[in-house]
Amino acid sequence: MNLFMLASGLVLLLARCFFHEHPHWSPDIAAKMALYVIFPVGLAYPFWDIAMRRGRMVFVASFSYLLPLFSTVISSLYLRVPLTRALWLGCGLVVAGAVICKFSVVERRTDDRR
Repeated sequence: MNLFMLASGLVLLLARCFFHEHPHWSPDIAAKMALYVIFPVGLAYPFWDIAMRRGRMVFVASFSYLLPLFSTVISSLYLRVPLTRALWLGCGLVVAGAVICKFSVVERRTDDRR
């Protein structure tokens, strides 16, 4: 999976160089790109695998729906993009979808009283 992401990124970088202006790389930009590749992408799959093996699968899957919310908030703070009302509405819909998904897969207990 990580090899696929790396190959996809390189292909898209080459496509950008071919169709648009050439990116202006600096040591600061290269360090940030390496940081963004190593930590979120490089660690995502191992942590997901550990969580699915050792954790509660329903909880892990439900929590994964909240990750785009966290990513959006962190990205907007880093990029200094204002958090608009429409964005918060979209985030609320993502959270509502996560809650609906969690309750739709929770095992229902049956009464074994006889």
